[in-house]
Parts: sequence; structure tokens; C-alpha cells
Amino acid sequence: MVPFTVLAENLAFVPLPEGAVKDIRPVSSSGRLALSPDGGSVYLGDQGRQWRVHVPFGGSEAILLRADVKLEVQEVTNPPKAMTDGSRSVRSILSPRLSPDGRTMVFGAAGFLWKQPVAGGAQRIYHGETQEGELAFSPDGKELAFVLAEHGMCSLLLLNLSSGQAEKVALGGFGPG
Repeated sequence: MVPFTVLAENLAFVPLPEGAVKDIRPVSSSGRLALSPDGGSVYLGDQGRQWRVHVPFGGSEAILLRADVKLEVQEVTNPPKAMTDGSRSVRSILSPRLSPDGRTMVFGAAGFLWKQPVAGGAQRIYHGETQEGELAFSPDGKELAFVLAEHGMCSLLLLNLSSGQAEKVALGGFGPG
């Protein structure tokens, strides 16, 4: 994994058309901002809190929040198993992609990736035991990039379609959506 550093940024007030820039609050992450209807305050999330920043003079105050949360958990289940016997029917096909040569269709179904000649007969592409998705062909159609979700993390894999060999090229945080 590649380490990252959070850089500080500044929330600035810029009176238009020819005013001078005035930094009014440093922020540690860029995110969504909301401006009050009267234009006198900016609301933002930073450092795990909600803030009200007074415009144009600066100065900020944390907005105290209270939430009553109820967490319901369920028993851990096993990852989905491959459909091998054809006894279950697939209810939805996700992200269908036609190969660059127009002869093969790849798609997601039941949490796994499948390939099928345009004439028919689908088969699994990759034989992992976890969720697969978010697929894309290489321009020459010889490789397929996809996301593999394992244990709450995801990996970007590059699969050579002729050899069936997959190479992990990147790691991330959340699985395929």
C-alpha cells in the first residue's frame, strides 16, 4: 500500500470582483461545504467535527452534535459460492461489456465475473471465493481489469484472458459496488 499524507488547506474569503483573498480557517481535509442562506456562515466537516465559520471575518465554532445510535449485528455468513450446477437462476446481470473484437461478453452476476461467447454458454472468469466486479477490457481485449473484494478490502486485478493468470496491481478500501 502507498502511504498518504493529509495536507492542510485554507478556507478563504474572496470578495468579488476585485477584493483581496483572506484566509479564514485552516482545514485538514477538503470536503463539502454549505453556505448559510444569509451568506454569513460556512458549514463544514473537519477533524471529526462539524464547524460553523463566520464569513468574512473568520473565527469558527464547533457545532455540538448528539446522536442516539442503535447498532444491530447479524451472524457472520460465508461468502457466496460459485454457481456450478445451474440450479439457481440469476436475477440480475451487472456491467455487461463486449470485448473489443465483438465476440465475447463479460458481465457480473451472483457476485462473480462471467464470460460468454455472443452465441451463448457462460463460464466463470476468475475462480476466487469472494465478490468480483467493476470490470473493464484492455484496448486490445487480451486482459481484463476488475475489483476483487476480500475481508473488507478491495484489490484491482489484471487478468490475462488467454492464460487465466491474474496479477494484483493495486489495493484499496471498499469492495465493488
